[in-house]
Amino acid sequence: MPAVLRWPGHLPAGEVSHDIIHVLDWMPTLMHFAGAEPDPKLDGKNIAQQLLTPTLELEKVASREDIFFGSLTTPSLSYAVIRWPWKFVFRVRFANNAITRQLYRIDLDPSEKTNLKAENQELAAELEQALRDWMEEQAPGNVFERPKEVTLGAAPQGWEEPEDWADVPD
Repeated sequence: MPAVLRWPGHLPAGEVSHDIIHVLDWMPTLMHFAGAEPDPKLDGKNIAQQLLTPTLELEKVASREDIFFGSLTTPSLSYAVIRWPWKFVFRVRFANNAITRQLYRIDLDPSEKTNLKAENQELAAELEQALRDWMEEQAPGNVFERPKEVTLGAAPQGWEEPEDWADVPD
């Protein structure tokens, strides 16, 4: 997630970091800076040290644990896991209940244009299992199926989600 931070006297000016930070990391980090102890059940991790001493070393990125996330849109339900430098995406399309699985090497393909799942079946299976384990922990049950009721705002008239987001023109 690209971000620009400014905190004179605390954060070093002019530094660039390639560390992977999840939006959920902000809560425990801000709690740390406020002097509060974050609830260990909260998702996310305290990234105060990374902010105070940023690094350009991509090896540090590799030390990050898996990052899981999901999104629900009118046409689909998607889950993903990033295990640097890989990203695995599992998507269920509501119109036809089609399931797609995609695997990207995001350090070499940040736009996610080349699905490498066919060439990396074992890794894809491992990441899918990690994703399923995480989802079962978050919401036990059939989490990879369409929710019983979905109430979302309507998409603009004529808009259709692309079959593969990598096909969206730049």
